[in-house]
Parts: sequence; structure tokens; C-alpha cells
Amino acid sequence: MAISAESVRSFLESASLLNSVSKDKHSRFLSLWERATKTTSVLTGMPGGGNSDHEAVLATLADAEDDSKRWEAFVTERKKLVTQFIKDAEIDDYYRTLLIHRYVIGIGWHFIYLMFRDTKELSERKMYYDHNKALEACAEWVNNTGKYKEVIE
Repeated sequence: MAISAESVRSFLESASLLNSVSKDKHSRFLSLWERATKTTSVLTGMPGGGNSDHEAVLATLADAEDDSKRWEAFVTERKKLVTQFIKDAEIDDYYRTLLIHRYVIGIGWHFIYLMFRDTKELSERKMYYDHNKALEACAEWVNNTGKYKEVIE
């Protein structure tokens, strides 16, 4: 089966989507940590601290921290894979720069447009068109070489 430009887009977007999940996991850990350190009476078992179990709170914190670190490592590996894909793809340097800024660095379209508008004389509409052409060029490269096909499918 041939790889489409939309499949390439989904693969490239996976790094930023996973990054969002990773940030949520880390926020959960930080929230638990804040609650645990704020409520020392719960942890120390002092009167008025509720019926919380000190070991259960620490175990929950440890699990949340491990989960956060696992996701962070997974995201790091995915970003490396996406970056390597963009570097390996035999596409125009302008296309490569567009894709790196959008999918690896995570810059919004308006700011990417502002970066290029003076040097490339293009409208935002033309930049979106160029982005789609970059995705099509990547899909064509994958279909011609077979590289990264199993990762993108």
C-alpha cells in the first residue's frame, strides 16, 4: 500500500501529540507532589490530617513520577525519529525547514510565516500550499525508497 501525504502528516504530528500527553503526565506528578508536600499533616499522620496512608501516598507519587519519565523518554525517541525522517527525506531545503519548525520545534503557522515572509515573498496561503507539497514530496520519497514505510503505516 502506498503512503499518502496525510499518513506522513499523522506520523509527523505524533511527536507533538505524544508531547502533550507527556506534559499532562508530568503535570499530574507535580500536582500530586504539591498536594503531598503541602499537606504534611497527612504524611506525618498528625491529628486532623485525615486517614491517608503515608506509604500509599508515597507509592502514588513514585508511580506518577515513573509514568512521567517513561512518557518523556518515549516522546524524546519519537522526536528523534521524526527529526531523522525529515533530515533523511530527499526534499527541498525550504520544505525541510518548514517541517522541522512545525513538527519538531512546534512553532505555529503564523510565526513560521513571519519567519519566511521577508526572505521567500510568500503569503500564508502559499506557505500552507508549500507545506502540503512538502508532505507529498515526503510521501513520494517513502514510496520510492521504502524507507520509514513500516513506521508510518
